[in-house]
Amino acid sequence: MANHHDDLDDAVLCAGSLYAYLQRYSPDLALLRHPDYSTMNQTPSLLSTQQQIMHGTTILALRYNDGVVIGSDTQVTAGNTITGYMNKVLDISSHCAIAISGTVGVAQELSDRLRIEVTFYERINHAKLSPQGTANTLGRMIKANFAAIQHGLVCIPILATYDFRSHQGKVFSYDLIGTLFDTDYQTGGSGGQRALSIIEEKWGPDLHKDDAVSLAVESLVHASRTDTATTAVDEENNIYPIMKTIDREGIANVPDNVLKEIYKSIKKNSPRKRKIQTRGA
Repeated sequence: MANHHDDLDDAVLCAGSLYAYLQRYSPDLALLRHPDYSTMNQTPSLLSTQQQIMHGTTILALRYNDGVVIGSDTQVTAGNTITGYMNKVLDISSHCAIAISGTVGVAQELSDRLRIEVTFYERINHAKLSPQGTANTLGRMIKANFAAIQHGLVCIPILATYDFRSHQGKVFSYDLIGTLFDTDYQTGGSGGQRALSIIEEKWGPDLHKDDAVSLAVESLVHASRTDTATTAVDEENNIYPIMKTIDREGIANVPDNVLKEIYKSIKKNSPRKRKIQTRGA
């Protein structure tokens, strides 16, 4: 006789995913429900200002010769106020991570749902979900979040993973409606364009891991010089970016002492800041 777990597995397989199963049989599970954004117009005090909503800032990912680097600064802002610091690079599986920027609450929900979807797929099918399958799943979630985007609750993450078939790292990015882009590198958040300018200038397909990490840190430092919402490094308070590498061995955190030495090298080799003179009255 089949046990309860077998019945659950069959039900989930018929539904197509854990999320679809819970929508059908347990819609009261708040973690996996789509929020009802139709009532947001009734709360203008919340939506009329970004001062009350926390946002993550600059994120990035770039491939190197046998893996991928994914990272971010740690600063979180609400309007023009720094509200704190947090990890914005979150593990999804043993060989997959997501970098989040935009509205923090929405981003955390997306990452939690993606992690659960991937975990259940792998347990039921006894096989890893492919990088493309993971990326497609996240794309559907972003598209389903479009109602929130229309109310200003924007979250556009970057997904990084390792592909055992091609033996290389993969970087996936999205637009506002979940359109999927498979690319060599990508940035996002308020300082994303500044960071991207450095990566575009120096990236190459034969980049080694250590050089890729250094390039990622340099791009964040460059973004922080003109983007007030990004703090790449604060030596006085011992604040450094979050950097992770993903290769066939799995996900590895780049330790702060390594990031500190990279930052020292960047400062040593950086041109002096341009002096700005003001005229007297």
